[in-house]
Amino acid sequence: VSTQSTGSIMDLDDDYDDIEDKIPQVFKEEGFNNVLIVDGIPVVTPDKFEKLENILSTIYSQTGKVRKIEIPKDSEGKTKGYAFVEFYSTKEAAAAQKATDGYKLAKNYTFKVNLFSDFEKFDNLKETYEPPPTVEPQEQENLFSWLLDKMGCDQYALKYGDETEIWWNGEPGEKPRLETKKTMWTDSILSWSPQGTYLATLHRLGVILWGGPNWNKIRKFPHDSVNLVDFSPNEKYLVTYSEKLATSDTPREPQGLIVWDVRSGMKLRSFQYTGEWPAFQWSHDDKYLARVGAGILYVYETPSMYLVDKQPIKLSGPIRDIAWSPTDPIISTWLPEDKDKPAKVILLEIPSKTTVSQKNLFNVADCKLHWHPEGTYLCVKVDHVKSKEKSTYFELFRMKEKQIPVDHLQIKDTVIAFAWEPKGHRFAIIHGAENVPRPNVSFYSMTTGKSKNKLSQWGDTLPKRPANHMFWSPQGQFIVLAGFRAFNGALEFYNVEDMETMSNEEHFMMTDVEWDPTGRYVTTFVSYWRAQMENSYNLWSFLGHLLHHEMKEKLYCVKWRPRPKSIIPPEEEKKILANFDKISAAYTLEDTKKKNEVYQKELEKKKKLVREFRNFMNSRYEEYKKEAPKRRKILGIDSDDEDKYTLVEEEVEEVLAEEEVLELSLIHISEPTRLLR
Repeated sequence: VSTQSTGSIMDLDDDYDDIEDKIPQVFKEEGFNNVLIVDGIPVVTPDKFEKLENILSTIYSQTGKVRKIEIPKDSEGKTKGYAFVEFYSTKEAAAAQKATDGYKLAKNYTFKVNLFSDFEKFDNLKETYEPPPTVEPQEQENLFSWLLDKMGCDQYALKYGDETEIWWNGEPGEKPRLETKKTMWTDSILSWSPQGTYLATLHRLGVILWGGPNWNKIRKFPHDSVNLVDFSPNEKYLVTYSEKLATSDTPREPQGLIVWDVRSGMKLRSFQYTGEWPAFQWSHDDKYLARVGAGILYVYETPSMYLVDKQPIKLSGPIRDIAWSPTDPIISTWLPEDKDKPAKVILLEIPSKTTVSQKNLFNVADCKLHWHPEGTYLCVKVDHVKSKEKSTYFELFRMKEKQIPVDHLQIKDTVIAFAWEPKGHRFAIIHGAENVPRPNVSFYSMTTGKSKNKLSQWGDTLPKRPANHMFWSPQGQFIVLAGFRAFNGALEFYNVEDMETMSNEEHFMMTDVEWDPTGRYVTTFVSYWRAQMENSYNLWSFLGHLLHHEMKEKLYCVKWRPRPKSIIPPEEEKKILANFDKISAAYTLEDTKKKNEVYQKELEKKKKLVREFRNFMNSRYEEYKKEAPKRRKILGIDSDDEDKYTLVEEEVEEVLAEEEVLELSLIHISEPTRLLR
């Protein structure tokens, strides 16, 4: 905040009464549309004045370029509860007024922001009240209109070349149908928000969110040369990253990484950042976001973006990685071994920062934290090294049980992949000995046994599978075992409940697999980012039946539109599953009816084509008969009279192969006879 001034409005440090005497003539002539009056700020003593000044500077420097901030004080040096903020342009001031009016700084402090030029308008109010003109309400975009589809179909986005398309997955028996298509809709990538409300597109000047039935612009977020975006789980906040700006960032005015409020479009805070993506880990309710820096845990509270308790969290050693629970305000961390200190997994409750559970680990090379999507379990995959022997074991925390008991599972093979069943109690691992071309696949359950809390293997191990990745259905039970790279796109659609293979298929050079949000369909595609040949996508049923195949030149991605979380309580879901056969009967009948309608339409199309072909052939035959005199005149005979033709049959014999057969005489040897070698 600058303190130099030559007659600027920001020189005011007295009461508001004599403000007119202190305004230079030049400002009276130019107006004060670039100056804000911010009321509702805290009244602080001189020792806290600089801190308040920095807070206001941080807030308003994110909405525009601030020329000066002045906070009037009384004779004792206390602030008076309001401030003047001057911008370089009226446009920036207007945007800041709109963004911060009503901004809640703390529980008892809410900003009331006006343009300085508005005071003249308020001073000239008429004595008698005149009601404002009636404004007809305008219908807002329904951002959830796509959920109203009668058949419950889902949408997916295609990005290929300069084209972006949104498709409806076809109704039973039908092919996908196009919803909308735009050229140069995005300059690089596109991304759905976690609940499918918005489609984010990236451009040279920033990010645009689209939505509604007409795919209108919902919000813009200016960020030069933006490369990446990340939403909070409930879509309240957006994080954008610009590698170009991050490389030249300064601690005082970082611009590489920015956190935005999605509804207001306001920039909440910017950070210096050059680490891995995503930059932050979000809590399940969007209330907190966390990151690790120099081995220290930083947890920020939204929307203020201040550290919880105004200080980072330091544990007994440097923190290597973190992961939030999907359902509770619990964050898991792991710390590597440090001299004589063992490695640790520590679970912290936020904001109290109390330790919920802790586990010491020894001889650890690496750890991975895997939360169950329902928050019921936490798996810590530990790569163990002792005496140059490598192995893997799993520490499985039962988060919903008293004192959080931990199960231990040892795997001697190299573990290639791990995945929880999204709705259920099972997990799957791909494992195998080194230098073995085809690994094994095993399933385990967390709820077997009479007490339903015993860890055990589910079924037999599946040996020698051409798979190095696996993808559970969002509804559980079904899994796709996928083989990328050396396995040339091998696919196995597997029913874990019955332990049976439903289908073995292949999508050559496949690079990606993605389930639709209902668990009924799967897409596989060959992305141009990873392979410049055979760019195509396939649409499969969960049983492994190929429903649709399409080649697309320079196909970058196929992304299903997510659905919001179900509002049906878990108890009701259990009742629905228990009576699934009865409930689904009506829908099965409707699907069958729809398939029959589609079949009848296809049949009518084919019949129409047959009729058109026959009519064409009849018309051509009539033309042929009319031209008969011309043919007789040219040929000198009636070429249509078959009796004037002589049928000649010729037989041709060809030798395909010659074989020489040798007859061997069989010598009968009686039992007493012996043959000498």
